[in-house]
Amino acid sequence: MKLRSLFLVSMIGTTLLVAACNTQDNQTVTNDPALVDTGDLVTVDYTVMWSDGDVFATNVSGTEITALGTDSLERNIGSTVTAGDDNVIWSDTVIGKKVGDTVTMTVDPQTSGEEQYYDIHQVQDIVASAFGAAITPTIGDVYDIGGQRAWITALSGSGGDQVITFDRNPRETWDDYTYEVTITNLVNQ
Repeated sequence: MKLRSLFLVSMIGTTLLVAACNTQDNQTVTNDPALVDTGDLVTVDYTVMWSDGDVFATNVSGTEITALGTDSLERNIGSTVTAGDDNVIWSDTVIGKKVGDTVTMTVDPQTSGEEQYYDIHQVQDIVASAFGAAITPTIGDVYDIGGQRAWITALSGSGGDQVITFDRNPRETWDDYTYEVTITNLVNQ
């Protein structure tokens, strides 16, 4: 009788464990309403920054935008998203988290697929003396070259003979960016 009771208790415990945790599309899904599941509606505070730490998008009050972003990246940022939404690159990172948790996700051009749009013909070397006025270029600075944004990506030489390498490719085709997301509200679906 004791062995039969132990077996029955063991089976009930296993059933409860399986019911509380299942997998869906390789994501762990729990029945804990305090944790984000795939399909839940999540409101977040977000900050997105380039690899140098310059912020190009945020909804956090008091956080300064210190860099230019790109239209394609800024279009894919939202304050309220569905967890696991394939259209929001960071949406899987909140699954299994709770309100108040902060997650980060760094995206490189290869992972995002943006690398395929990089065009070597959009890179141009210009001698500093061509600007006429004395400039003090710094890697990461942004200039308007022929009506297009161009980032300084390399410097060589010095003075008027200094060669400045400008890259007019969208920054996400050659630079990593990081999402920092804090969950502020959760609506279970």
